[in-house]
Amino acid sequence: MVFYYMSSSPYSPDQISIIVEKIEDTFQKRFHTILNTEWKPRKIQEIALRNYVDEIITHGKCKKIVQMPTGSGKSILLSLLVLATVYLRQHIEGGDKRNIILIFAPLTRIKFQLLEPLAIASGITTLPKEKGSLRNPSFPLYVMSSDVKAISRLSQKLQKQYAGKIPHRTTMGGIILAITPFSLSSSITEARTLKNALQKIIEQTRKSMSKHTHVIVLCPHTLKKTKEEREITTLEQLKDKILAVFVDEAHIMLDFRGKLGNSLAKLVHEAPVAVGFTATPGQKTCNIIAHEQCSPKIFLHKEPIYSYELMLRKKWLGKDDKPILVERLVARFYRSKILPALTTHTSIELWKNACRERVKKYAEITLRDLERHFKLNRRELFSKIKVLVLAPNMREADIWKETLQQYLGNSTQIFLAHSNVSDPQGEIEKFVESNAGILIAVDMVKIGFNDPNLDALIIARPVQSMVAYVQMRGRVLRYPEDPDRLKLKHGAFILHLAAEEILEDQKKIAGVERGGFPSPDSFSELVGYEKHSIEYDATVEVSYLAEIRVPQETAEQPRSPETFEISTTSTPSTPLHGYSSTTTEREVKSHKTAPSKNFLQRVLNKLLYLLRRIWLYIRKAVNTLLAGIAFLLRRIHEHV
Repeated sequence: MVFYYMSSSPYSPDQISIIVEKIEDTFQKRFHTILNTEWKPRKIQEIALRNYVDEIITHGKCKKIVQMPTGSGKSILLSLLVLATVYLRQHIEGGDKRNIILIFAPLTRIKFQLLEPLAIASGITTLPKEKGSLRNPSFPLYVMSSDVKAISRLSQKLQKQYAGKIPHRTTMGGIILAITPFSLSSSITEARTLKNALQKIIEQTRKSMSKHTHVIVLCPHTLKKTKEEREITTLEQLKDKILAVFVDEAHIMLDFRGKLGNSLAKLVHEAPVAVGFTATPGQKTCNIIAHEQCSPKIFLHKEPIYSYELMLRKKWLGKDDKPILVERLVARFYRSKILPALTTHTSIELWKNACRERVKKYAEITLRDLERHFKLNRRELFSKIKVLVLAPNMREADIWKETLQQYLGNSTQIFLAHSNVSDPQGEIEKFVESNAGILIAVDMVKIGFNDPNLDALIIARPVQSMVAYVQMRGRVLRYPEDPDRLKLKHGAFILHLAAEEILEDQKKIAGVERGGFPSPDSFSELVGYEKHSIEYDATVEVSYLAEIRVPQETAEQPRSPETFEISTTSTPSTPLHGYSSTTTEREVKSHKTAPSKNFLQRVLNKLLYLLRRIWLYIRKAVNTLLAGIAFLLRRIHEHV
């Protein structure tokens, strides 16, 4: 049972309910006008909205974290809170002088699902003939980014989606997308830098539109990349005008260092309203937003929302709500040993550089385990499932595509998205719109990737951070839009091929979701190692660790031992509540009946490993010696 937050509000609960219903009804009418379909808030959204309204009415300000897993409706909730802020502006500290709402979002990755509900909530799309007029609660909306392609892509989709419903004065310039009934000066629409565009918008809001609230969606990443710091200074000049700051993907948006990080923190601090949205709130995120350690009282829902509870339908779902996450998950873990042939690499260099043998072995295990999990042969499988592969670097991502094409032929759609691809965002969008296929990426899906029909996730690189793992697993746990997806029948599938430990751990995942992990280690693992990759030869050993099932159920019989090497390393000794940890038949038998044989096997494996290492070093020394002799002979020949 979930209880709404009780406070000493000057308004009665019934009065708060009337305000909440007014905001929801406004959004519902605009939603129906634009999309010709009904909208009803989920319970998880309604609780947050009610608590937000109560916080504003009671305190005149709100500094909270919205901790919600991917797929739970964060974008619509953000739009509802923006609409509520406009509606309750007179109740907010300094609301008579503050008229700008800033939304920080990863615009270089932004997807239409963030812009669409904001455009609906704005009310502008329902006023095609009322030039210069707004009915409360409504607001002009400005989307700004130095990524011209991102703005162009949003503009094209907006025009296509809302043909005939967008005001003719909507401006779509190079770096700005403005949805407003007001006529903007050419100096704004022709601006070539964020600094100039921001300054012109600020001037115009002060002059002719000061009574209205203006919403600006901005990407801090574009400011971070610029060599000029004047854009940052322009942001600081906004602090006396900012009514509220909403931060999407707050765990990344607030992780900046230097002057930009300090400026963003000041804006959040100065604004009477600041709300961060994230599935994994780090300690730094909580400190910047609320100036407190992560705890239930700074969550807008007044308690953490655990993905485990959403999967098992234990909480947060109303009677008629569609499920948010799938009910079943199977996570399989393997450990990898990489033994380079000629050179000695550090552990990081083994993953910063590409290894063709590693990809070949990983691809074989991937195809075999996918067939067994979804119970289809290879020909049928990839016409029915969608798979995301996370590679460690761009060169290895290329090798993944080459290898899979060799195994699968041209019958399977394989998409590749990284910085060296001509249109990586286009590739991602094609994958999302497709019914089946494989997407191979490095870091292009770390923010804003949204495909509820994704069936399987393949992690082909080390993941040292639990925060990174929770972010990754969230990509495949979403409840699908297509009711015939195989993950509804067999469960979502995660295959981690380079694990050092069992990461599907309920207690650790819950710790991440309630904000128990520090920020410094948090997000480098999501990036992969992109640039300056070279290929190297190596012997690759892949050994089975464990399989975790959510919820707990009878495990299938393990795969046949001759198809891969089974490790003697143990799986977690005590299964967590609701989780099932399975070992292979050979491991179980060896633990019960032949401990001495198991010990001798480990000793033998270590000896073989040492002998192999010695042989590799000898071969390396011989090759180096031969290369030196060849070099000397060439020099002698040149002098002669």
